[in-house]
Amino acid sequence: MRSAPKLLFMVLLVSGLGHTVRIKRDEAHHCWNPKEMESRAKGLQKLLGRANMNQLPSVTLVKDLEQQKHHGKKGCPDLRQYLAPNRDLSHRSISPWAYRIDYDENRYPPKLAFAHCLCDGCIDVENGEEMLSLNSVPLEQTMLVLQRQTCPGQPGLYSFHLKYIKVPVGCTCVLPKNSW
Repeated sequence: MRSAPKLLFMVLLVSGLGHTVRIKRDEAHHCWNPKEMESRAKGLQKLLGRANMNQLPSVTLVKDLEQQKHHGKKGCPDLRQYLAPNRDLSHRSISPWAYRIDYDENRYPPKLAFAHCLCDGCIDVENGEEMLSLNSVPLEQTMLVLQRQTCPGQPGLYSFHLKYIKVPVGCTCVLPKNSW
């Protein structure tokens, strides 16, 4: 928990200055070459609290997804065939989801697991089939990441920015917007 105060400080700093903050090496020089960027990313990773980040499912699921052969979008399952004891939450939901790896070479961490809904509608618990009178929608978690950007007027040099992104972490079942 030693990294928690540092993370809180960074969050307070970002919230006080807006959603994007440039992390500067010093006032006169805030850009680095690619080799320096790698060492800076490792240092900033520690500052952001690596232990905390590695507890986020969006980060921890990447390794498992990379070991699986198929993690693309699949069709909406028939719950009677899909449901099995001891399956994880994503398989037992009436709004099931799967994960894909989102890759951005300019972001740290570069790989995150993004959930995507397998159905347009929701699974009817009575007959196990999809019903379109309800909608499956993604649930999002806001996550703080480091974003690498090219320095204006300095080709080949980069700077880091703290950035909030929305990461889809699961799906839920809702009434359609036009049902009111």
